[in-house]
Order: sequence, then structure tokens, then C-alpha cells
Amino acid sequence: MPAYDEYFLDIAWSGGLDSLVELCIDLAPNGRQDIDIGTVTLPALKYLAVIGTYIIQPLIAAHAWVLPSLKYLVCMSASGLPEPNLVPALRNFGKSLHRLSLRGTYPRNLHLDLARLCPSLEFLEVDSTNVSVVINAHPSLRELHFTGAETPYPWRDSWEAF
Repeated sequence: MPAYDEYFLDIAWSGGLDSLVELCIDLAPNGRQDIDIGTVTLPALKYLAVIGTYIIQPLIAAHAWVLPSLKYLVCMSASGLPEPNLVPALRNFGKSLHRLSLRGTYPRNLHLDLARLCPSLEFLEVDSTNVSVVINAHPSLRELHFTGAETPYPWRDSWEAF
């Protein structure tokens, strides 16, 4: 059983989901870890939620997608392993993000240059019990939510931009 829905991919590759605005992906726990599905373009997608499993990182396939309208990304990692696709995903479609929610298990001391990766970001939520997210000052960030994090304010730089 693949970790993704082949029917969804057939429709997406054919352009049949060009009007899709919201997508939630809950990866199958018994799915393959070597997902290479090529490029999926979803031009109208504004909300993407991806949920990994204990063996599959959530952004394993979606990090390379073309999502020019994406405004809100929810990424839930359950593996406890580093999510190697988070930074590539933010490089790829972070420029348009206004809201980012990182939930689940991430490596300790996760360093994210969100001012560069997500220059329009206004809302950041980190919901995890074993992560310290280190971020630089961010001029457009308006709301921060840290729940369950061991270090509630892990700022590396001053917040003079506010």
C-alpha cells in the first residue's frame, strides 16, 4: 500500500485539481518511505496540512510541489526523526506563507531563518514537547504560539523590528 493516494496523483498531474484550495494529507503508517512522485502543481491551494507517521516524515513528497498561492502550512511530524524536507519546503513555497504551524516531534534546537524563508509570515505556532525552535527576528510576525515547548522564548536575535 503506498503512503499516498495514486488516484489523487492522477487527477493532480492532469490538472484536474487546479481549483483546489484546501488539502489535508494523512500519510499511511504502512506506506513506503521512498516516495518520489514528481512535481505536483496546485495553483489555487491556500491551505495544506500534512501529517507524518512514525516512519514517514510529513513533507517527504509535498516539499517539491509547486504551490504559488499557499498561505497556511500545518506540518505534523510523528517520527521523532529530523524532518529533512522542512527547510526545502519553506524555500520552495514559504515566500507566500502567512501562517505556519509546526506540530509533533522535531529535532532539538531547530534553527529556521524564517525572515528569509517566509518573509510574509504573520503567525507562527510551535506545538511540541521536545523542541526548541530558534528563529531570528522577523519584521512581519504578529503572533507567536509556543505550546508544550521546553523553552518558551528561544530568540537568537533581538526583536527591535517590532
